[in-house]
Amino acid sequence: PLSTKITQDNNVTEQSNINDDHTEFIPGSIHQEKVREFWIKELKAGDWVLNVLEEGYIIPFTKAPAAYEEPNNASANKDPVFVHQAVTELATLGILKLLRFPKNC
Repeated sequence: PLSTKITQDNNVTEQSNINDDHTEFIPGSIHQEKVREFWIKELKAGDWVLNVLEEGYIIPFTKAPAAYEEPNNASANKDPVFVHQAVTELATLGILKLLRFPKNC
């Protein structure tokens, strides 16, 4: 019998397995079609799971979350210069956006 092997770099290979008749799955990108085939054929995943693999999980909010704010942690209070520099760098890189007013989170 042949088995399909999906490697970490997402290459698919078929190999003869005389003593082994199952498919070996090695983690890769779950969003690639050849990896989804494993979920369909081997795991018999249902429609909901396959949709999450293809589209991602969408949190089903029924209303906007309530406003919430965390106090600064102890290390931020001890070294505010570092925190300011780190936040400024992240904002400059576009990783975060500075807001004047707290948003709901």
